Amino acid sequence: MFVNSFRRFEYTCVNPNRGTMNPAKQLGLYLRHHRKAHGLTQEHLAELCDLTPEHISAIERGRRYPSMKTLIRMADVLQVTLAEAFQFQKPRPKPKTKPLTEKDSAIKGLVRVLVRWSVRDIRLFTVIARRMR
Repeated sequence: MFVNSFRRFEYTCVNPNRGTMNPAKQLGLYLRHHRKAHGLTQEHLAELCDLTPEHISAIERGRRYPSMKTLIRMADVLQVTLAEAFQFQKPRPKPKTKPLTEKDSAIKGLVRVLVRWSVRDIRLFTVIARRMR
């Protein structure tokens, strides 16, 4: 369950179709994710951090930037470091791939076959291939 919710968190922060969210929204999603992972309600977290539930809600929605003092308290309660809280992912550009040449395609097919062979068979094949040159 934790892994699935973390994947949802990553997808929410960096959605290739929408671009990157603003840092306040990303931080809020990160804090909400960890609050829920610890089984805390906004009210309980607010009580532990000496804040109001409305303040926690505004931070989680990216409507309010928390002060450094508030961030430190929240990070302490949620058992995360501030460095982790600010490691936002940037969208990765899709790698540009060139179409395979005929030779590359043949090599790729050969590798698929050779993967299933034993080391001894591959060495024997190598010796035969070298003699065929």
